[in-house]
Amino acid sequence: MLIQRIFVVAFCTFILTAFGPAVAQAKRISAAKGKRYTIDKRHGPWMIMVTNLRGNNKESWNNAIKAADGLVYELRKKNLPAYVFLQRGQLKTTERIDRLGRRTRGAYAAQRNQIAIMAGNYSSIDPNTADGKLAQKTLEWIKNYRPKSLAGGVFRPTPGKPNPFSRAMLVPNPLLTPEEIQSKKDSKLLKYMNQGIEHSLTGNRGKFTLVVATFHGKSVSLKEGDESLNAKKTRLFEKNVKQHQNLNKAGQQAFQLVQLMRNQNKEAYVWHDRYQSYVTVGAFDDRNDPRIRKLYDQYCAKQREYEGRKYLVAESIQSKKNPRDKNERPMLNFVMDPQPRLMTVPQL
Repeated sequence: MLIQRIFVVAFCTFILTAFGPAVAQAKRISAAKGKRYTIDKRHGPWMIMVTNLRGNNKESWNNAIKAADGLVYELRKKNLPAYVFLQRGQLKTTERIDRLGRRTRGAYAAQRNQIAIMAGNYSSIDPNTADGKLAQKTLEWIKNYRPKSLAGGVFRPTPGKPNPFSRAMLVPNPLLTPEEIQSKKDSKLLKYMNQGIEHSLTGNRGKFTLVVATFHGKSVSLKEGDESLNAKKTRLFEKNVKQHQNLNKAGQQAFQLVQLMRNQNKEAYVWHDRYQSYVTVGAFDDRNDPRIRKLYDQYCAKQREYEGRKYLVAESIQSKKNPRDKNERPMLNFVMDPQPRLMTVPQL
């Protein structure tokens, strides 16, 4: 399977280099003449900013819009998803006080009318990933591409810009906040971590589920010292290996608990993220579902009395050969979260 994936990436890279992006896309995209394709938050999070077109008056602005639509159509005919991003001009006012104490007001163009032509939808720009490699190759193709739809315009080669799109660059989707971009990155990673797992939370059909147990991996921190740089790198590598081993162990424990609960006819699910693994129960469409409270009361910590004093003790689930034998030492013992919490079922 891994060899097949490597072959596909290599084949797509060869085709892209030889013929452009037209056949590098796995699926033909829409290309309707006269239709305007605009970006939204579903695109990206990384895209290629092909070029900017501007219009200083109504006539030049309308011409720029037509040119942008024509270029988007031309790129889509090459099977490269392209979009228009309109940026209207914005005026901002300023106020200052001169040396005589008089207030004066002014205005400046905080943003000028311009149209950005964006292309591609890439999850990463890291050339070590398949998507990042495709993004870099497509960017090089764009930089050397001479558009037919803009042939009537005036283009003068300048140092550093021998072609119309020589200054094309990879940029984040301008509609996304930094937090949303990070969320998209995390979404792909989480999908990879949880795909193909038995009793995965991705198979939960509800909107909400109750987290009843959490298994943590250990965090890593390094303090600055007098050791050499190579020694620091070695220590960091060793610490990271241990961290991944702990995360793997946490995932195994979460899965064992889910299997145990499933054997007890409990609707349990497992979910892994970058730092811990969760075990959840139930599938609910309403956060006020009365079943949630019953499950919370079942799994939350309880008051226990010991030697005349009361303690808050977490619930536990044990695995025994003979569950009725109270003196038998359990093969597995899982401590539940003292306070279960409701979480939204991820939609990946």
